[in-house]
Amino acid sequence: MPPWLMVDAKKAARLILRGVARNRAIIVFPIYSRMFWWLNRIHPSLYAPFNRLAMIDFRKSIRKP
Repeated sequence: MPPWLMVDAKKAARLILRGVARNRAIIVFPIYSRMFWWLNRIHPSLYAPFNRLAMIDFRKSIRKP
């Protein structure tokens, strides 16, 4: 994952604890992840190409040489 997309551990913990304090069932952060999550909730077929690309990248990363 590119460094500019990563979330600092302290910030992540703060966001998670805030979500727990607000009794949220699902806690999605940062904002770009939330946008993709909403896109998938609203119209899953629009999100399918992103899922396919993510799966291809994942399979490449676990493939043994």
